Amino acid sequence: MGRGGSGPDTSRSRRRFLRRVGAGTASTLVALSGCGRPDAGPRPPATETETPAPDTATPTATTAEPEPSPLLDVRGAVYFPSRTFNQYQAWEQYDPEETVRDLSYARSVNLNALRTLVSYEYWRDSPEESRRKLDHLFAAAAERGIRVLPVLFESIGEEPTSENLHDRDVLRNGAIRSPSHEVIRNESEWTGPHQFVRWFVGRYGDHDGLLAVEVMNEPGEWDDRVRFCRAMLQAARGADPDAPLTMGSVGLSNNLQYDDPPLDVFQFHYNLPPTTAHMEAALAEASRLSRETETPVWLTEWQRTRQEPPDVLVPNYSSLAATVRDGDVAGDFFWQLMLKPAYGYVQRAKGRLNGLFYEDGWVYSADDARAVAGEDGEWNSRQTWPEWARELRRSDE
Repeated sequence: MGRGGSGPDTSRSRRRFLRRVGAGTASTLVALSGCGRPDAGPRPPATETETPAPDTATPTATTAEPEPSPLLDVRGAVYFPSRTFNQYQAWEQYDPEETVRDLSYARSVNLNALRTLVSYEYWRDSPEESRRKLDHLFAAAAERGIRVLPVLFESIGEEPTSENLHDRDVLRNGAIRSPSHEVIRNESEWTGPHQFVRWFVGRYGDHDGLLAVEVMNEPGEWDDRVRFCRAMLQAARGADPDAPLTMGSVGLSNNLQYDDPPLDVFQFHYNLPPTTAHMEAALAEASRLSRETETPVWLTEWQRTRQEPPDVLVPNYSSLAATVRDGDVAGDFFWQLMLKPAYGYVQRAKGRLNGLFYEDGWVYSADDARAVAGEDGEWNSRQTWPEWARELRRSDE
């Protein structure tokens, strides 16, 4: 978990944020609790109030409260279709009916956002198919009151060779970095990524189904990758001056690497804190950075504590959900909506299982579903590996 500081001059970020939430509301940033119900969407302005009429009965001006920022009260999950392990295959195998089904599962636990990886390589190979499928996702999400946090590039995984992109063997298939290290290192190779970013943000930057644009997941501090991300942020801002931009930072301090243009939302990840106290400390630090920079902060990856029974390698969102929801941050995304073996091959080889919903709508844990939904409810549950993934179980199970 990174340690955040006050960072560089954030005046441009402040101006953009204040335009969104309304002038004179900077002092309300201490209330970025994100504890509101996620299914209501943007709330209407409060009823206008009037001062007592003077003796002359001359009408007085009325003032409505500004509409809350759409970047607050975000409740989401990371989303991959159940049987895919990298972003290329997620889009190559995209099924509109499956997507609509999974969106309904998200709504059933009161989520209003999904964070999902887009594939530059799939767009490069099949631009029309990529456009058609992305159009469907954004439209279907918007119709259901869900906004999408698309992740344009990925730092984690194997090189995006043709073999790795198309490998369907679940014992080997894993995360794919995008673009390749060769492209990252050589600015002369950035033409394709530039075109992709400009196309994507130009097309979806003002879509009702967009939450924000995340340029890369976990870019870290590698100089070449940071330089690449800065260039892609500039391309995104040039394509749409008003589209909210963010970065999938692991630690809070990583957000402060980007100031031209500045980020509209900060992120951090804390998947497996040892205890709830560790998460509470991380959330408090995020709240402090949010107040100092006047920028919303999202926790965009969390799973469970390491010390809760029965097994650290299976889902237990109820061990952290209340702590996260009580934290003073603008939103959160748990890893992940659909039940499946881990995204990372190393974690998958250890036998880690993540997720909430089976493909048939049952959940792994009814307690987890209630904790995520923030209310009592009835969910059918079973605690077994998905039938199609049984071969990935640990040998001792």
